[in-house]
Amino acid sequence: MKLLLSPQQQRQFEKTKRLFFNDEARALRNDPELREVMELGLINQLYEGWKNLEPRYGLRAMPKGKKGQPAPMGPIPREEVTPLKGYALVNDDPVDIDDEAEQILFLIDETDRMLTQGEQPGAFRTMRDDDREFVRQAIRNNVFSGSITGDSIAALGTKGRKYPASSEKAGQSIKAVWEEGQRDARGMSILLDKAEGVDVDLGSGTFGQEVDGMHRIAAANDPSLLTAVDNIRPGNASLNRAVGNLQGPQLRQTLINRKLNLRNQLFELENGMSPIQRGGIDKRTNRENLQQTRFDNSLDKLIVDIQGMSPEELAQKYKDSYVDKVVTMEALKE
Repeated sequence: MKLLLSPQQQRQFEKTKRLFFNDEARALRNDPELREVMELGLINQLYEGWKNLEPRYGLRAMPKGKKGQPAPMGPIPREEVTPLKGYALVNDDPVDIDDEAEQILFLIDETDRMLTQGEQPGAFRTMRDDDREFVRQAIRNNVFSGSITGDSIAALGTKGRKYPASSEKAGQSIKAVWEEGQRDARGMSILLDKAEGVDVDLGSGTFGQEVDGMHRIAAANDPSLLTAVDNIRPGNASLNRAVGNLQGPQLRQTLINRKLNLRNQLFELENGMSPIQRGGIDKRTNRENLQQTRFDNSLDKLIVDIQGMSPEELAQKYKDSYVDKVVTMEALKE
């Protein structure tokens, strides 16, 4: 299935394939002298802009002060520091899409994809099974288990979720309940899906985007699924914030509004003024902008309405009123 990648995301995606996921790179995995270097490079490449590897150190012995005195402060001698096994995965410096217009166009396309095809669990995984297993082994071999099970990875999407207004606990935070081994399984699942380079349910790129935990069934709609391993995947935070736990017509209208707002942002970026601004822009241009907006909104609604309909159903629905039902720019201009 076709992926949705901005030009910058496409370059990053191709770079990762070129370095780690081709036949030549796969053959080098069996070289014991190169494997560790490959694994470390792979992890930093896959999670660039989100997480990066950082060495961990511990003290051979805690500094001690004289009797009744606190321990001395200051630099700790190098000989008193020892490396610890396993790297920590810590927050990386964010990577943004360099071109602002490219970023807005990507968000418009992502919103449009959500409108027209919705989410399809796991349908957009990009890695072969053996490549995904290599990533899993690289994480197990090099990453400290506490990073995998920590709040910033395993608990992604579990903070700040509240019971809906219809619940007797309305407004209260949903408490995360963990079973034995669940944090590790959830953390690994999130890491592997993030390594795919796209939202595995939507097919839109995640590089250069703020990442959040996306629940397939919103926790507010079913609190028992807050920590479920198969109910979470990493996705783009801006879309997650926009749709929340909405469903049905409310979800569709929110996405249509989001798409319109993004188009307005793009217009303002490219023209230096708001599309609804009157000063400094002639009436004809204002009228054309309004016509285009009406046309875009009508087209979005039409696409959603006919999604999934067979040719026979389409023919029957529009048999007697095809001209009236299909919105055209000429009709809007009248």
